[in-house]
Amino acid sequence: MLGAARGIDRLNRLGFRLAALLSIALLPLGLIAVLQTDRVIAESRERAEAALMGRAVQAASYEKELIQTAIGAGRAFGAAVRSVRHDRAACSSLFRDFIDASDTFVFAGYIDADGVMKCTSEGVSMHFADAPIFQDLKANPRVLARLNTVGPISGEPAVIVTVPVLDGTRFDGAISVSVPHAALLDGVFRASDHPPLDLVTFNAEGEVLLAAGGLDGVADRLPADRPMDTLARASTTSFIARTAAGSERVFTVVPLIEDTVFAVAVWSLDAAPPAQRLITVPTVAIPVLMWLASLGVAYYAVHRLVIRHIRRLRHRIRVFTSARRTLPAADDDELPAELREVSDAFQAMTERIIADEAHLESSIHEKNVLLREVHHRVKNNLQLITSMISMQLRQTDAPEMRRQLQRLQDRVRGLAVIHQNLYNASSLSKVRADVLVREIVDQMLVRAVDPAGGIRVTRELVETTLYPDQALPLALLANEAITNALKYLGAPTDGKPWIDVTLARQEDGQLRLTVANSAGAPVAETLPSDGTGLGTRLIEAFTIQLGGTLTVGETDGTYRLEVVFREVEFDSAEAAPLPAPAR
Repeated sequence: MLGAARGIDRLNRLGFRLAALLSIALLPLGLIAVLQTDRVIAESRERAEAALMGRAVQAASYEKELIQTAIGAGRAFGAAVRSVRHDRAACSSLFRDFIDASDTFVFAGYIDADGVMKCTSEGVSMHFADAPIFQDLKANPRVLARLNTVGPISGEPAVIVTVPVLDGTRFDGAISVSVPHAALLDGVFRASDHPPLDLVTFNAEGEVLLAAGGLDGVADRLPADRPMDTLARASTTSFIARTAAGSERVFTVVPLIEDTVFAVAVWSLDAAPPAQRLITVPTVAIPVLMWLASLGVAYYAVHRLVIRHIRRLRHRIRVFTSARRTLPAADDDELPAELREVSDAFQAMTERIIADEAHLESSIHEKNVLLREVHHRVKNNLQLITSMISMQLRQTDAPEMRRQLQRLQDRVRGLAVIHQNLYNASSLSKVRADVLVREIVDQMLVRAVDPAGGIRVTRELVETTLYPDQALPLALLANEAITNALKYLGAPTDGKPWIDVTLARQEDGQLRLTVANSAGAPVAETLPSDGTGLGTRLIEAFTIQLGGTLTVGETDGTYRLEVVFREVEFDSAEAAPLPAPAR
């Protein structure tokens, strides 16, 4: 409860103070004015751009019609040429009749899938197998429009329209139709009431096909900072830019043939949408002044009433976070009631946190002691089981039974080593996986490999810390992998038998466990195979638990088992269970 010296509680509220200070600001009116102006400008821009787009499409309508006619003719020829393509005379006659009947097109022909053009309107043969354009068309069949500055027949510039011929999805050649520049230029602006200064047609790769102002110097009439292929990707757009020659122009880009041919119309600045020109200062001066005044008042109000108090509270929070020390709250009569409540709540929270942390530390210490005791007892019980198996081994004469008991004893010993490491670990939440794997490997090799047998063993284990839900299956997998290596160990022809164990980190951050051994004539000192396949199933199961991939194989006299996995955070719900043994 606040004292009488703090005044009426309602007047001390932060919301009331901010409302009183912000009431002198004209920011809402300024925002309304700016929004209305922006809306008018946006609507004017949309209308002007739509008008320019329509005029650009109208100016290029004749070019669009001719190129679409060429594409349609190419598709029609693609269907008709299948029946006559092996008859060169009949095929050429088909194209010759089309050219003779046309007042526009000057050449047409069929290029087979091998890049040979034997069937043409002029009866000539040409080879395109090594041409990059043909190779690109063959790999990615699509309609192409290209500029040929020297036509194949007339010698004049022409636009070559190429339509692929497909047999289902298989490329079966292409139809090529030539449209001379002269025919295209004759129709430029024919249907336009308000023609642009220039009209440039280009393909999807940015190559200029036709320019109303002529191909000479066309680059100087185009935008200096926008490559033509980027304009093709932009599809329909309108913008103001400087040409390479330095003139400021309005450019309108429209598609003529979808994903194939585009046109850019060049206009004078008089055609620019109003929103793209400079707005006079009086239009925005009053809203800007209103906004600046409101911003100044709002900043003063927020800083005076909120920010400085929040900074003090932030300082107290930082001191508590770094040193677990609480600073007394400032006795400030100007502190708003809401922030005073926050300060009091923080003070109560810090006291509760300190008490809870003390209790938590005590609980954690007790949990660690109990958990270490559990690992110690489990290790002792596993060692007791190992001793019992040893007693059974000494009383068993059957070789098969002895091998099975030895494998069981090795697995129990591996589990005991894991719990011994967990008991000795400084942190019970993580364990040194490299140390765990090294002890498992050493235990297996000491029992199975005769030191005088001449077997070379190398270990390269990078320092790695894992959560128990990955460290345990990794250690057990190493146990089974060493047994597997001993089973397949052989003497090479050029040296001693060897076993290499590697735990390394790859460039992508994943861990890789590799157990490799020499292959060749069997070594007598190694463990015999139990023949049950249980080891293989366990290796696969441990790989699944690690969330990794298993690779096993023999190449160049080396038998290699490799498991690649990524470190993950501990989540007992994600631990994969071991598969049940086959009955």
